[in-house]
Amino acid sequence: MGRLSKLFVQFVALFGLIACDGSGVDEPPPSGEAYRYIGTVTGNDNAASPLSPEQCHFVATLNPKTGPLGAVGLPLENAAILAVKDLNEAGLIAGKPVCLVSGDTRTDSDFAAQLIENILNEYPIRAVNGAAASSATEKVASFLTATNASKGPSARVAQVSCCSTSPVFSTNQQVQRTVPSDALQGVVLAKLAREQISPPAEKVSVIYIDDIYGQSLADVFRANFEALGGQILASTPFTPGNADYFDVLETAFSGDPDSIVLVAFPGDGAQILRNWRSSGLGKSVRWLATDGLREDRFLQGAGEGVITSLIGTAPVLKGENFADFHTRYRAYWNNETPGIFT
Repeated sequence: MGRLSKLFVQFVALFGLIACDGSGVDEPPPSGEAYRYIGTVTGNDNAASPLSPEQCHFVATLNPKTGPLGAVGLPLENAAILAVKDLNEAGLIAGKPVCLVSGDTRTDSDFAAQLIENILNEYPIRAVNGAAASSATEKVASFLTATNASKGPSARVAQVSCCSTSPVFSTNQQVQRTVPSDALQGVVLAKLAREQISPPAEKVSVIYIDDIYGQSLADVFRANFEALGGQILASTPFTPGNADYFDVLETAFSGDPDSIVLVAFPGDGAQILRNWRSSGLGKSVRWLATDGLREDRFLQGAGEGVITSLIGTAPVLKGENFADFHTRYRAYWNNETPGIFT
């Protein structure tokens, strides 16, 4: 296995083994609570009696607890809570603990920008963890860049994303991240399609979410797949949140592809596969998925018996540090398993 391939893990999802009724991904209800004070985790402070700026270093975590990425938001928030607990139990930073403020981006980039503005108006945030979706991270970064321009170095707000894989952040000075770029995933996915599955993919269509995550990954995949001798029949964007995607599917299946690459988030990805099942299009087509769909609720929402198997790529975490985190996360959160980017 090559160096790039070691950064990613293939996953196979057997839909025939998923017991569900195909009714869709159960999204959490929209929350009227856009953000909340969580605090030190280890202390007695709470939303009713938060610590003051003189008593605490404030950090914000922005996660999609509702919307198309709603299935992954709560585990991300839980990981942030555990991180603050670890920091505060390890000792004070410059004589003060860390206090956490958590916000729900609702998987909406414009809302995410307004969210961080509202949080900053109430709390003296020093660092932002998030967002998850690349489009939301980009909007938050733009706001923070403008805000930081009028501040001295010690007062600027730092930003670190756990999940935003778009290549655009490789040159964005505002955003740091702890996940590989899709400039890598697109290469690995193309090699998987052409060299590591049998029979190899020859004619492929790409269905992708119409944002910087989807567009960037689709572009990298296309360039590398064609360089390996494959043919792209169609590259079709979709708008998230639609009631159905039959028109997108009709475009993607024109030309009779042997494989479809799906770049989406769990809610829309499940809807696309349910629509494909009922459309009668390309019943023998092979589906290749990306990291945004490596989520149990996507598999459940897609419906029992949709396809025999789904093959895809996603980053893999290994090593002693991750093993230790995995154990402590499950112990603290009642045996909940951390998600792909948690």
